[in-house]
Amino acid sequence: MKNIKSSFTRFILLFLLCVSILLVAGNYIIGKVREGKQIQNGLAAGYHIQIITEKGNDNFWKGFRKGAQRSADENGILLEFVDLDTRTTDEIVSLVKRGVYSGVDGIAFCPTDITLCSEAADLARENGTTVLTFESEENILPMTAGVNSDYHQVGTEQGSLLMEATGGVGNVAVIMDEKDMQEGEVLCNVEKMRGIVECFPDDGKLQIVDYYKVDIEMFQTEKVIRRVFEEHPEVDSLICTDAVITQTASEYIKNKGLEGRICLIGYGSLPETLEDIKNGIIYGSVYPDEEEMGYQVVQKLYDILENDGREDILNLKVKVIKGDS
Repeated sequence: MKNIKSSFTRFILLFLLCVSILLVAGNYIIGKVREGKQIQNGLAAGYHIQIITEKGNDNFWKGFRKGAQRSADENGILLEFVDLDTRTTDEIVSLVKRGVYSGVDGIAFCPTDITLCSEAADLARENGTTVLTFESEENILPMTAGVNSDYHQVGTEQGSLLMEATGGVGNVAVIMDEKDMQEGEVLCNVEKMRGIVECFPDDGKLQIVDYYKVDIEMFQTEKVIRRVFEEHPEVDSLICTDAVITQTASEYIKNKGLEGRICLIGYGSLPETLEDIKNGIIYGSVYPDEEEMGYQVVQKLYDILENDGREDILNLKVKVIKGDS
């Protein structure tokens, strides 16, 4: 009888021990599952970030979204892309305000105006939202962190392409996107021009005959390109520092039968631009590292939120594509 009681007691103790082990293991597994879900849903760090993007699936936005999402996944961030219906200052400001009032921790956007976008950025900071801009070009906001292309390198790469294509001989017109700003020359365009002329030889055989500014939002591009050749029939090379201007210039060259007579150095990686490079209409183009830019936008916001990082401007290297690449 004593042996039966002893065996029964041992059985009970062993049973309780097994139950305890199962409970501990179960809690551990559940905790890991929850932890995984938190990271997946962006709750590990507790940060919710919005990036205001444009509709469309071109090369820039595809690469940008991919890089941004990769950084968000690495840092456990809930990342939300909010697409613009139309790229206007009013809509950008409206979406920034909407994000701020919804309680996001950080917001990033590409400004189209200094005054109104600065006011929106100030409102965000007053409400505890970290602000960052990207590809600001002429609209660099004061006291605001940013991630931009290295505009000086844009110029040096375009100048190098022109030297390679022309052998250092020719008459060049430069066409840039620049709004009618009372403050004078736009810093990013000054940097681009400085980079371009640094590549020119000292013998004067390659020279810029004129410099044109275009407000692409006013649909002036084709008119300005036509003016270039009316005012300077000696021009045999064009440098365009904007994607829309590049494509308009390429269409003009094709429509006027100037293939092989005009060397076109462009900017951007629109599908039409890549096709025209392949067909020899455009010699080469300089474009942003889209994926790296998306990655660094999220990474810099995270660094500011998590580590009180510096709210400065990060300039990223650009890429080059030409017919033989």
